[in-house]
Amino acid sequence: MSTVIWALSPHPPLLIPEVGGESLEQVRQTREGLEAVCRAVAESRPERLVLITPHAPVHPQAVPVFVLDRMTGNLGRFGHPEVTFELELDRDLSQALIRAAEERGVRVLALDESLAASRKVSLDLDHGLMVPLYYLERAGVHVPAVVMSISWLPEEEHVRLGEALREVLRECPYRVAVLASGDLSHRLLDSGPYGFDEMGPVFDRRLLELLEKADHAGILDLPEEMVERAGQCGVRPILTLLGSLEPGAQAKIHSYEGPFGVGYATAHFSMPEEPVANPTPDDDPRSTDHV
Repeated sequence: MSTVIWALSPHPPLLIPEVGGESLEQVRQTREGLEAVCRAVAESRPERLVLITPHAPVHPQAVPVFVLDRMTGNLGRFGHPEVTFELELDRDLSQALIRAAEERGVRVLALDESLAASRKVSLDLDHGLMVPLYYLERAGVHVPAVVMSISWLPEEEHVRLGEALREVLRECPYRVAVLASGDLSHRLLDSGPYGFDEMGPVFDRRLLELLEKADHAGILDLPEEMVERAGQCGVRPILTLLGSLEPGAQAKIHSYEGPFGVGYATAHFSMPEEPVANPTPDDDPRSTDHV
């Protein structure tokens, strides 16, 4: 099989009702957009997920790929330890991705229990994963996953990683959905977590334009100063996602808003449906001779 859908999810914890409470109404567009994305994922009937998060352990010179049987997490950091998650991982598919990336010269890191213990890093699900998982589970998506983080390698390396992922998934026996988790500028409002920078709104507008065209080259060409001043966490996951797209995949932007000073976008990409050919006379049952 191959990839059947690609998706972009933001990850503010307030999208989860137990955390957001009354504030959830202020991100209604995002909530409805993410619900629509996850419905589209569910309708594509995936048998595996590939999840890309910027908030798992990051290595400066390699992209961590989790090689585990399962991951767990909860929202205790956000005041709700009773909201828990458990995700089964597909070790074989994770290792296939690692091999394909290495063959392409993309530096990846197999993050397993032993390495995590030696580096003293967490193997728990982070909020970049738990927020989209909450909505995927509500949509009825419960399948094993591959989980990867990002690195501080040049951004184009993440495109190349996505291309390696595309090749692996073309040979995969499962229907696969790829989801990148990432927020856009964190500097949209004076009242936001990092204050205001005029480049924040400019960056978000331009990124959305490029996302709609699936233009990873355009994202790579964005001025470095603009990207830096925007204060975002979505570029590298998005570039990995776009690198994994099949040629001809079409974008649907479901929503964008930034009511708390951080840009939240929801989108998905899918292949256009092939037109149904009109039956030829030989195919038309009405043209069949009957005895």
